This record gives sequence, structure tokens and C-alpha cells, in this order.
Amino acid sequence: MKRTISLQLITVAVFLATLLAVSPSWASSATCLEKAKAESINSGLPILIKVGTEWSEASADFDNVAEADDDLKAALEKNVILCTVDAKKDKGVEVAAMYSVRNFPTFILTNSRGETIDRWYGYACHDCFVKRLVKSVEDQVTVNERVLRFQDDPTEEDASKLGDIRHAEGMFAEAAAYYHRAQELNTDSETNYDTLIFNSMAYGNYYQLYSTDQVKNQADIVLASDKRSDKDLIKVAMSMYKVSHRTNDLTVFLPYLKAGVEQTANSEDEGVLKKRAKLMPEYTLHIEKDTDKAIALKKGTMPDGWLENAKQLNTFAWWCFQNKVNLPEAQIMAQRGIELASAGREKANILDTLAEICNLSGDCGEAVDYIQMAVVEDPENEYFQEQLVRFEKLLAAQR
Repeated sequence: MKRTISLQLITVAVFLATLLAVSPSWASSATCLEKAKAESINSGLPILIKVGTEWSEASADFDNVAEADDDLKAALEKNVILCTVDAKKDKGVEVAAMYSVRNFPTFILTNSRGETIDRWYGYACHDCFVKRLVKSVEDQVTVNERVLRFQDDPTEEDASKLGDIRHAEGMFAEAAAYYHRAQELNTDSETNYDTLIFNSMAYGNYYQLYSTDQVKNQADIVLASDKRSDKDLIKVAMSMYKVSHRTNDLTVFLPYLKAGVEQTANSEDEGVLKKRAKLMPEYTLHIEKDTDKAIALKKGTMPDGWLENAKQLNTFAWWCFQNKVNLPEAQIMAQRGIELASAGREKANILDTLAEICNLSGDCGEAVDYIQMAVVEDPENEYFQEQLVRFEKLLAAQR
């Protein structure tokens, strides 16, 4: 299948990167960044900024391992000056805005002037993190320098790296364009660019950069590829699950769910098997059509102590709402979650879940009541304001 690439996207990226090739204002950053800059100048080591939040489990996992694991400590001390900031507190808010951070934790490798060298998000395993860190430190070319180098002498390596960085920055169309270019520069590459392109398109679908049909077409390319792996199949299934819920059309998801679960049954990859287990409730519900078994499987995937954890209770209740099953128990779980939740955003999120469940059950009046409570808990959140307007309209139409 002949592929085309939007050269305009890369041209625009080159222009913007050159135009914006300025150092962030470290004077307005958190104290740890000021110290990190001075240490970086003295030691010659780059700075690794970790932008997280209190509620991000992956952020907490990294912090715990970085404190307790001698190997990770040694890798960090040898390669970087680490600076940790909270994106929702104090001057960490400025840092998150400065680097346009959307996902937590985000790791940004910079030079002493604050210019980005590399960027990625998430913390899944120690070995993966250290491998990425060491590789990034070995090639301390700033993003702006890499863009200009790519413009003069395009290589697969630079195209692939720029695709990774643009994806981590949330610039998904540019990421896909760079991956396309990397694929064109080396058609025999061992890297499965089809999956990387799909991943950027699936994220871009959330921001309406790509239509559902475009994402589906790319998913089909991945499934038909000789390079596809069990990881790719699971990745496509999980991403298409999110795409389908954005469109409220589960038929979008089902073919990829079936392929993901059935074609990875004999996988020896532990990570694949864990993700496959998370898909089994959906497979059982939508493919096998066994609701009771699906609910039991979903409960089995929940972490220990979830019945006493507000966030996890909300996760289960929201799953029931999304799949339109087990609503009475889901309502009880959400109500318990509200009792356990911290005031503010956490409680507001569960109140929103409860409002959706009540609305789906035919009680628009209670839905309005609950969403009004959510607005009180988190008055600055525009989403809850929009939800209130929506439920009030539904209630007016019901009368």
C-alpha cells in the first residue's frame, strides 16, 4: 500500500523549532531547577526534570524506586542531575506549563540552559527507564539542533527520535509524519513504524487530528504487517478500546479486541499476558456475551484493597457505566467511593460517575443533583460545568 507523508508538517515543525529556539526562563522555575542549572554547569551532566503529580501512580512508583533501588540511584547519579517537581503545586505549575506537560510523569532531559535533548513519559519498569536514560545521555543533541540536522541530512535515526519526542510533546500529527519519513528512509528497518504511526494517530484521534476511520485503517495495517508482535496486537486492542468509547461505538473496538485476545493466547511475554488479562472482561462481555463472568473477571483485575480505595471504586463503577452493566452495584460502589474520597477533584470525579449512572438508569433529577455537588467540589473545572448544562437539558426534556 503506497503511503504519503505530509511534508508540510515537517516543514512547519522545522520552522517553529527554529523560531522557538530559546532557553526557558530558569529564574521563574522552582528552586530545584535553579540548583540543577548550577550543578549541570559545574559537572557537565545534563538535567533530568521529572514532572509528576501526587495522584499519578506511575509518578509515585518512580519516586519510590528512585529512593530505594541502588541500581536506579546509581544510574541517575552517574548520568544526570535529577530535579523533581509537582505539576499542580507551587512553581512546578510554571515548569509544567513551560514544557507543555500533559501526561504524568513526564521526563525531560535538558542541557544547562534548559533546552530539551529528549523527552518521554510514563514509568513502567526499571530496566526500560535506565535503557532510555543512558541512550539519551549518549547523544546530547538538542531537539532544535536535531531538527536542523535532519533538514540538512535526513536520517532514519533522527526521524525516529524526532517522532518519539513530538509524540511525548503531544504533537501527534508531526510525530506520525516523522515516523512515516523514518520508514521511507529505511524500508528494511527492524523497527515497526506502522505501530508507532498507529499509536500517534490513536492519541491524535482524541484531539480530532485523525478521524476514527483513519485510525482504523492504520490499525488494519498493523494487523496485516509481517513485523507485528504480540505487544503490537495488544497495543492496538487497548488503543481502539479508547477510540471506540470516544465515538460511543463499540463495534469499532470488537475486531481488534478479538484479534488481540485470541492471537496472543500463547504469548510468553509477561507484559503482554498482564495486558491481555485486563482485556479479558471486555472479551468475555462483548465477544463471549457472558455478563456475569465478565463482571467477575473485572473484579479479579482490580488491585488488592480496591474496595477501600476511592479511585479504584470509581474505576470499577465507571467500567460498569461504560459497558451498561451491573448498574445497581456500580451505584453502590460509587457512593462508597464518595465517602472515602478526598475533597476536591477526586470526589468530583466520582460524583460525575454517579451522575452518569443515575442518568443511564433514568433518573436525570439525581444526575443533576450529583453533578451540582461535583461543581462545588471543583468549581474551576469546565468539564463539570458542561456536564451540569447537559444534565439540566436532559432533565428538562424528560419533564
